[in-house]
Amino acid sequence: MKSLLLLALVIFAMNDTFAQPVIKVRGSEDSVAHLSQIIKCLDYLDIRENICLNVYFSSHLSNQLDGTTYVQPAPALNGRQLVKVIVIRIASSLTKEKQSLVLAHEMIHVGQIIRGELEFDKQQVIWKGRKYLDRLLEPRRTPWELEAYRQDRALAAISTLPTVTLPMASHTAY
Repeated sequence: MKSLLLLALVIFAMNDTFAQPVIKVRGSEDSVAHLSQIIKCLDYLDIRENICLNVYFSSHLSNQLDGTTYVQPAPALNGRQLVKVIVIRIASSLTKEKQSLVLAHEMIHVGQIIRGELEFDKQQVIWKGRKYLDRLLEPRRTPWELEAYRQDRALAAISTLPTVTLPMASHTAY
């Protein structure tokens, strides 16, 4: 019994050690560019946790939003969530430049969620331990939105830079 418990502990430790985000992009006209931007954002924001990030470009967004981010309920084992599923929805009607800006903005929210600063609970949002009633919020004036607006343009600029690959000499030997 002890060896089985030890094996389970080792598997959980290895799972966390080798964890990496799983990314799915749907509905994008340029999914390769968006995937590249997401990977650069994850790297810049130092997000390496075992998450499933689903990014949807959709014509069906409510309340005239350009984008939204939320945590989707996921299966748990003994009270421990196996993987955090985070969903980003972005309006497909936006220009490519605006989609990149909104994606960077929403990725900042992903970082806030991963760090435990931003949580969602039925009728309220919890920001750094303080509860806000969801129905009373003015979206652009909340502290988590103000933080994202302060950083989104810089992150969009960094994450949309082309990746430079340096050519290797043909005679390189080690």
